[in-house]
Formats: sequence, structure tokens, C-alpha cells
Amino acid sequence: MRIGSTPNVYNSYKLNDVSQTQQTGKTVGKKDILVVSQEARDFQTAMRAVSQAPDIRQDKVNQIKAQIDAGTYNVSSMSVAEKMIR
Repeated sequence: MRIGSTPNVYNSYKLNDVSQTQQTGKTVGKKDILVVSQEARDFQTAMRAVSQAPDIRQDKVNQIKAQIDAGTYNVSSMSVAEKMIR
């Protein structure tokens, strides 16, 4: 058995050699198109409105603070229980 001779191995790789192709200069005039549904537009509008709204309704906070300070803030235990169950 001869190990030193490998020209047959190199020739087998040459069979898979890829030659360069010529450019024709022709391009296909296809373009990508993005279509946004009306539902997505509505969702985007709603998300924009929510992000612009303040996290804290300061008028409600001030009203409750004033009631607490005056000692007139009363919460119905039944109302709290109903909200906890929901």
C-alpha cells in the first residue's frame, strides 16, 4: 500500500469546483411591501394614548388625602370584600 500518492484525492475535489457565473445586468423589479392592518393601527393609537397618560391620577389622590385629613374617609367593608372576590 502506497500512502504518499494523493493526486486522485485532489482530482476528486476538482470535480466539485464551482466556476463563476456571468452577470447579465438584469434585475427583477420586486419590492418588499409591508401592510399594516386597521386593527394594528388602532392598537398602536391606544398604546400611544396609554403611554401618554399619567400613572397617578393626582386629582383622586388629593381628594382622598383631603378626606383622610378631615376624618371623613370611610370605606365600606362590603365593597372591599366584593372587590377582593372578583
